[in-house]
Amino acid sequence: MNFPATSSRRSPRFLLVLLLLVCSSSCMQGPREKLLGRWYTSDTSIRFRDDGTVVFNTPQGLAIGRYHFDETPKDATSKALQPNLILELVRSNRQLRLDFELEILSRDRIRMTEVLPPSTTRRSAISRFKVLKRAVDDASSSTQLAVVPGPQPLPGQ
Repeated sequence: MNFPATSSRRSPRFLLVLLLLVCSSSCMQGPREKLLGRWYTSDTSIRFRDDGTVVFNTPQGLAIGRYHFDETPKDATSKALQPNLILELVRSNRQLRLDFELEILSRDRIRMTEVLPPSTTRRSAISRFKVLKRAVDDASSSTQLAVVPGPQPLPGQ
């Protein structure tokens, strides 16, 4: 079957446009979608699931519960912490509510700054924030096997 010469020229253009559309749609994740998954530091791990549940593991123990994330951008003129992530957790049969200002720094880094009630005082402000790295989970990463072609016969054999 013969195709017009123009169809072969359109094919690479069509593929290029299709590739650009796929790439741009995957880059257009909202903040909530970017948050999903497991994040960690040397002593903390937190997993945000699509159904609104969270697993939070710290030196104080494992806590499980729900999270609420407000995707509204922070007021750039305000210096005050603005909580946009609320964790409602249960740890050792105790209910906890932790408020954080969460900032997505990059594709694989977030900063969680604990927002304390005004009546709370702490000796060290350093422990109030953590920069967490995105984990590459075994379930989400797939092992790909490379297919190595075997010896090919020489021409004429």
